Amino acid sequence: MTLPVISTYGMKLTGSSELLIGIAIGIYGLTQIIFQIPFGFASDKIGRKPVIITGLLISSMGTCIAAIIENIWGLILGRALQGVSAISATILALLSDLIQNKNKTKAMMFFGLNFAITFAISIILGPIITNSIGLQGLFLTITLLTLLGIVLIIFFIPSLSQQNIKNSNHQYITINSKFIKISTQPQLIKLDCSIFFLHTILILNFMTLPQIMNVLKLLPIEQSKIYCINILIALIVSAITILYAEKTKKMKKTLITAIYVLFLSEIILLYINSNFYFLFFSILLFFIAFNIIEGILPSILNKETPNTHKGTINGFYATSQFLGTTCGGILGGYLLNIYDIQIIFSLEIIVTMIWLIIIYSLKEPTHTKLN
Repeated sequence: MTLPVISTYGMKLTGSSELLIGIAIGIYGLTQIIFQIPFGFASDKIGRKPVIITGLLISSMGTCIAAIIENIWGLILGRALQGVSAISATILALLSDLIQNKNKTKAMMFFGLNFAITFAISIILGPIITNSIGLQGLFLTITLLTLLGIVLIIFFIPSLSQQNIKNSNHQYITINSKFIKISTQPQLIKLDCSIFFLHTILILNFMTLPQIMNVLKLLPIEQSKIYCINILIALIVSAITILYAEKTKKMKKTLITAIYVLFLSEIILLYINSNFYFLFFSILLFFIAFNIIEGILPSILNKETPNTHKGTINGFYATSQFLGTTCGGILGGYLLNIYDIQIIFSLEIIVTMIWLIIIYSLKEPTHTKLN
């Protein structure tokens, strides 16, 4: 919910600047990077739910700090603590634990769609809530949602027995040997690169799109309507596309096509961002591509993941995602502090071209997992 508003409302905080806003966005990803793999590994050893609850408690502390301290450094500190709640990999692993093998691919696909839907709702609600009760009120709302998440995980999610958690010593000889083994799998590296590039571009876009809308004199409520219309259309298109890709086993082809759609949206933003209709169309293309990619990647990852190392491999994947968040935030803030927004869109185009070169060598996923 903070992405559409933090680059504009955050500038009103005491001591704020484009660079510090970029740091406030990026530091969340940085602390996620530091803790994502250790949390995933810990979940393989001691269980998923204790790790998830701990992460949510830390996250609620961070949002409270961001809400109470009304200056840029309070925002940076709060975002840093939010990032310490590095539980994305653990949640993915828990989902995989609780689902029968025959349903795991479908479950991961719907998890990706669920993420896209949640993301869409957040993008719509963020500007509305912030416009009504301010940035601090938004963070208090996020705190309440985080506490609700703790209630859900405690009372509504089944617990696994220790026997069901694959944590025997012979499966974990050393941390270093596991890291080397997993990190050198070509398929996983390409998937990690994909989520990194996707979230780098995501953050760069949300540092620039609100500024373009402000130049076009669009009020926050009008910006919310633009996001709402585009996201609803994108969700329908992406859901149909992902289901088709899964049914026809054309995940790689669909992924590459979505990256090309993303590339087209960046070209339009670079050259015709001052025209409302072209801006509207480019945002629609971006959300369609983003939702498709975000939905397909977890499904491919699940096909390529050994059962015994789910938490750790998802940790690498989530770490790559938040590394993209970090790079997008800090690099975007630095560049906007010196140049105009055109440099951001040029950078996105270069990143996407590199991404396409890497992803062309991705093998079509099968149900056979890496050993």
